[in-house]
Amino acid sequence: MKEKKKKTKNSYYYYYYYYYYYFFFFQILSIVVVVVVVVVVVVVVVVVVVVVVVVVVVVVVVVVVVGLVVVVVEVVV
Repeated sequence: MKEKKKKTKNSYYYYYYYYYYYFFFFQILSIVVVVVVVVVVVVVVVVVVVVVVVVVVVVVVVVVVVGLVVVVVEVVV
């Protein structure tokens, strides 16, 4: 009987160890997932900001060039 009881106790420790291990593993996994999501969101925001800045610069350059062309054409004509 004593031997059987000891075996059961060991199996409980075994399950507890695996439960703790998986809990720890999923905690680390959740932290990694959160970090990856934050990095992806930051990258997307940076890309959107860069695209908006490039579009604004292109629009300003086009407006300035068109304005200069109109001024030059009016002066020549």
